[in-house]
Amino acid sequence: GLAVGASRHGVDPWVLAGAALALQTTRHAIDFTYPAAQRQAVRPLVRPPLEQPGDGLGSGLPGWLLDAPAPAPAPPAAGRPGAGVWARKVVTFPIGERFAVISLTAALTDARVTFVVLLCGGTLALAAGLAGRIVRSVRTRATLAASDTEDPRLLAVCDHGLLVRALAPIGRAVPAPPWALLGAAAAILAVTIAATGATPPDGAVAAATAAVVVLGAAAAGRPQTDRLRWLAPPLLRAIELGGLAWLGAAGGAGTGPAAYALLCAVAFHHYDGIYRRSATVAGAGWDGRLVVAAALVIVGATPAGFWALAGVLCALFGGPAVRSWVVADRAGRTDPYDEQEDEQA
Repeated sequence: GLAVGASRHGVDPWVLAGAALALQTTRHAIDFTYPAAQRQAVRPLVRPPLEQPGDGLGSGLPGWLLDAPAPAPAPPAAGRPGAGVWARKVVTFPIGERFAVISLTAALTDARVTFVVLLCGGTLALAAGLAGRIVRSVRTRATLAASDTEDPRLLAVCDHGLLVRALAPIGRAVPAPPWALLGAAAAILAVTIAATGATPPDGAVAAATAAVVVLGAAAAGRPQTDRLRWLAPPLLRAIELGGLAWLGAAGGAGTGPAAYALLCAVAFHHYDGIYRRSATVAGAGWDGRLVVAAALVIVGATPAGFWALAGVLCALFGGPAVRSWVVADRAGRTDPYDEQEDEQA
């Protein structure tokens, strides 16, 4: 809404709007994958029934949990929350604070300032959340331990396409965890964006896209079983959505709205895959979408090509989702999901 209103007054905020959408979707991906990895680590533990005598800490629990000291009881709450509580809430930048920032900055300034503030606050929250979760994942006796098997849900939300799957065997020759390879891919993309801006040469677009796809394929060929396995899907979301936002800026005048529509279709697909627990190969995977978008920019088929791609993806992703909602509503079924959006670091 802010982008539409600003564009009607001669301002082009679509790149900032797309970046804000990409950032928030990446944050939400972390809010899913980290708890999912925690549940995978806890699932094999033996849980004695409540009516069984001696159902406390005992056999079946790992040694690091048995040896862990009991947490100190929390002091009773008294009075108003302290400054530390409010500081943590501001740093995590949850939905209430985001809406407050949007309302105030949109009323007092303009849409571009609003998007810049959202990007700054979201980046700070992303950095703080990542740091806390990475520390908890790698420290000694962490609750998130390495796994012997891969989690099918984490693999499904990676959304690899046919191209990456075909090239995945190259990962056997790269002794690195998936998150490290995808981190390198994200770094290459970020450096290319910083160096070329909104007017990249065709060679830079092709080279960056090829490097990202090859590193993504190598990551797909490696097992996701280490402590930081939850980082792979969020890194893929950052690569795909950030890359599409950049390609939208590189598409020239008039491509912004089409690129934002494409980002919305892709973001909906990723949320739908988490909440509806669905998987489809019809959307060509993150790699196929990125390659097609890069090709459209190189051949100069924007914005029409982006509008067409967004329309096709909306039909591919939206149709099955609507059909499943109708079927579930008629059957009276529900599939609640324990959302942990904006979990504090």
